[in-house]
Amino acid sequence: MKQTTPLIDIGNMIRQHMDKKRASLSELGRVIGKDSSTINYYLRSASLPSDTLLILSHALKHNFFADVAALLPETYTTTAPPDTSKDETIALLQRQIEILQAEKALLVGLLEK
Repeated sequence: MKQTTPLIDIGNMIRQHMDKKRASLSELGRVIGKDSSTINYYLRSASLPSDTLLILSHALKHNFFADVAALLPETYTTTAPPDTSKDETIALLQRQIEILQAEKALLVGLLEK
């Protein structure tokens, strides 16, 4: 199969995150039990095995898998359940607005009497 899309550079993605969070190579190495040469290898690698990426995600408390997924077209399918938390929050806030509007109307009506 011919490669038509650019590769996602996982090592660069991790390096950018570490730079942003000012995480040190030695600190990461201690957390995952690897020496600095191994960490440097990871950061220079365009691709990494998913188990290594999972270890790094836990160590850095960052979801690199979501970062990769965000780079894929929205038309791609997934078996991951959709995140409905925003929809639930919006519905709750809309109900609260309705209650507050009703309370306001009641108070305005009482003040007018």
